[in-house]
Amino acid sequence: MIRNRPVSGTRRNARLANPAIRTFLADGSPFMLGLLGRILAKNDKIILVGSATDGQKAVRSASTLHLDLAVLDLQMPGLDGAEATRLLKELPNPPTIFVVSSDDSFAARTRSLALGADAFVVKSMNLAAELHTAIKNFFSDDLAENKGQSGRYATHENALRLRIPVLVPSI
Repeated sequence: MIRNRPVSGTRRNARLANPAIRTFLADGSPFMLGLLGRILAKNDKIILVGSATDGQKAVRSASTLHLDLAVLDLQMPGLDGAEATRLLKELPNPPTIFVVSSDDSFAARTRSLALGADAFVVKSMNLAAELHTAIKNFFSDDLAENKGQSGRYATHENALRLRIPVLVPSI
């Protein structure tokens, strides 16, 4: 389920004053962690504030950093990315969370989104483009126009491009 989540007053004021996107990375593979860091460092709005190679360290670290964005690998030792997402979404001002995975299955996407992920991005040849598109969709450039919300949340068209399953209520 894709939800619009307004940002609390404190976070809204910080975001308007500083348009940087405070980002945390977690991936079980040091190689992929480095690759994700290099991909995101190309965006001058991103500030990498921390990283971890397992889910438990990710939750411990990320919960103290006042993040805007967490990019979590689905398959990590200790605690997987979906469970880490669930725990981070319980914070008073939870970050936007992108779960990344090489597992492109419907079950992986559905589980990640059900536990609170805002986007699911497949680790593929298009990883850099997909991440930059997701950031653009979730964190728009003109923050004042969005009145402090966490950017434009995925529309049906964006959900299809980001490979997010769109849940349509039955009538």
